[in-house]
Amino acid sequence: MIVEEIDAYLHGDDKARILNVMDGVESPNNPKGSLLIATTNYPEAIDERITKRPGRLDRIYVIPTIQDAAQAEDMLRHYMAEQWEDAHIAVIDRLVGQPGAFVREAALAARMLAARERLTEVSLDMLERSIDTLSVQMTADRDFLVQRRPLGLDRPNPRRGTGFFGSSSRRSRDDD
Repeated sequence: MIVEEIDAYLHGDDKARILNVMDGVESPNNPKGSLLIATTNYPEAIDERITKRPGRLDRIYVIPTIQDAAQAEDMLRHYMAEQWEDAHIAVIDRLVGQPGAFVREAALAARMLAARERLTEVSLDMLERSIDTLSVQMTADRDFLVQRRPLGLDRPNPRRGTGFFGSSSRRSRDDD
């Protein structure tokens, strides 16, 4: 069984359920045993009843954050692939101390910005904007999603004026 982001399930009743599942994988009703792989970006959120009790987690592997500029550059070059430009070296110091997933997401977001603008090259500005956005997201409190601009049907249409269907000056057939 693979449980990604196990820390998300360790609240309230879910925590008790997870503990019960972890205790039951080696029961007599399961003679072949089980393998549970769990991931988290927030190991500090995992209760000691899981990390310290023998039999619940047999092995814990910690993948460290990026340790130095050389490692950050190698990762960024890898994720930028053919869009790598020497100008991108300017952001390397901002990647030290970040998890590898941050570099992957920053590169992907920058490449998506270029694609959206129908460009084949990723500028330094695009990469910096991607890093800025991810940095804000990673340091935001729970109200991060509340602060975003509205999406969907409640967004004004700039081509037609305000409101969902456009300008209030638009006439309908009933007005005739």
